Amino acid sequence: EDESKPELLNQLAIYLELRFQHSGVVEDLQEAASSLQIALALTTDGHPTKPALLANLGDILQTRFACDGDVTSLDQAIVYERLAVNLTPDSHLAKPRRLQIFGNSLQSRFVLQKEAEDLELAISLFQAAVDLTPDNHPDKPAFLSNLGGSIRLRFDHTENIEVLDQAISIFQAAVDLTPDNHLDRSTRLNDL
Repeated sequence: EDESKPELLNQLAIYLELRFQHSGVVEDLQEAASSLQIALALTTDGHPTKPALLANLGDILQTRFACDGDVTSLDQAIVYERLAVNLTPDSHLAKPRRLQIFGNSLQSRFVLQKEAEDLELAISLFQAAVDLTPDNHPDKPAFLSNLGGSIRLRFDHTENIEVLDQAISIFQAAVDLTPDNHLDRSTRLNDL
């Protein structure tokens, strides 16, 4: 029975976040975060569900930051996302997505605080996600687009034309892997 409680709390958090997405009630995010913190407290280190719980909590805290702009939520998200990535083997199907989410949080913090280390780590995380994802995977163009966007931010920060050339090359790869009828094709062409 105790082993199922963390999973039930995780499911509750997922539904609360879903309700937040439809209603916009921020208290749902706080309740979801609290549910996941309890689930984590009940889950032993080394348990196979621990990385997923950490990733879900980081995701909810990142969403909370997007709503209220409180950097504390973003900093907490980064802590949980880092743990989730570190505990997830490269062979796990969720690893590229977890790398992306962690990278997005670091990039958001870079935009706010202009700490180059955050951007450089975000770029390395986005690159790792790209490297772990086969070209025929439907998420590969989005992963490339995120990588290109972070490298474009590096160009904005450094004004090094070689960095801009690298971003263009990555955006071109994202366009090349996006089918003509895909909803994101126009956005990727615009990025390019």
